[in-house]
Amino acid sequence: IALGTHKAGLFSNNDKLSKRLENSGYITGENVWRLPLGRIYDKEIDSQRADMKNIGSTIFGGSIQAAQFLKRFINDNIPWAHLDIAGVTWSMKNTQNGFSELHAQGATAFGVRLIDQFLKNK
Repeated sequence: IALGTHKAGLFSNNDKLSKRLENSGYITGENVWRLPLGRIYDKEIDSQRADMKNIGSTIFGGSIQAAQFLKRFINDNIPWAHLDIAGVTWSMKNTQNGFSELHAQGATAFGVRLIDQFLKNK
């Protein structure tokens, strides 16, 4: 949602993986933009009553807090990525991302082409 209806948020602990996803997005027109991770955001999901919360303590930075939540379950040495597609899953008009033939009005299936391209280039 932070990036509107034209790009999905990308969170990753690995530059090479991020670049491959960015390139696949560029090729398919399903663009992604890398957003930050870090301890300052991680603190938002700390809890006094449990190991952690699954939602942050403020309404701000929800996609980053969600990525930090996922990060807690993945070993640091394992490359991973999370795509925040909330803002790009639905198009109100026929020109999302500037590709009218790519995303008609309605559900966009954003990410299907991107991941297909990503897997082809593996």
